[in-house]
Amino acid sequence: DVVCLYPKGRVSKVQERQMTSVGSEANCYVVACEGTSDELDVPVEAVLNDFDFKTKHCCGSVNSVNIGRILVQIVHFFWAYFRVGREHVGFSIPTGAAGHLTAGIIAMQMGLPIKGGMHVATNNNDIMH
Repeated sequence: DVVCLYPKGRVSKVQERQMTSVGSEANCYVVACEGTSDELDVPVEAVLNDFDFKTKHCCGSVNSVNIGRILVQIVHFFWAYFRVGREHVGFSIPTGAAGHLTAGIIAMQMGLPIKGGMHVATNNNDIMH
């Protein structure tokens, strides 16, 4: 099963519609929870730190601090760079918790020449304020 938790009232209407209108898959659950994203991390972290529970139920997490997600996002930067085919490339990055920004910085450290810079924008999710 896939469970997506999001902070009720703390995402944009567009984001909420994207998460809640993906269809009615039998194994996918989208749950609006009270509190902030940081507060939602507390029970998720508790579950993931319970090795026996995590192993028995095959639990994992994909969020902005998961290295698996960040590794995939690094590839996005290289793909875009080679797709554009120009030396002077910059990126505008919409961000919630800065996972894509982190991936872009790692891509630069790996040698990707992002000469146009990385420009970050956030919405009213208030994680960057």
